[in-house]
Amino acid sequence: MAQRFVPPKGALIMMVAGILITVGATYLPRNFNYGVIVSLIGGVMALVGVAWHMVARFRWRMDRARR
Repeated sequence: MAQRFVPPKGALIMMVAGILITVGATYLPRNFNYGVIVSLIGGVMALVGVAWHMVARFRWRMDRARR
């Protein structure tokens, strides 16, 4: 039976939290000065989650190739 890649749970949490923060920032009042900053922080969190997932998958594939 082949081993399946199981993505790290932290990466999934980072992606979901980043998306929720970005979407939530659109519902802030229009006079909220830091809405763009909050949205950018959410986007960065989501990108960090994606990068974490990709690095974990790359390391898993390299480990499988060595066997």
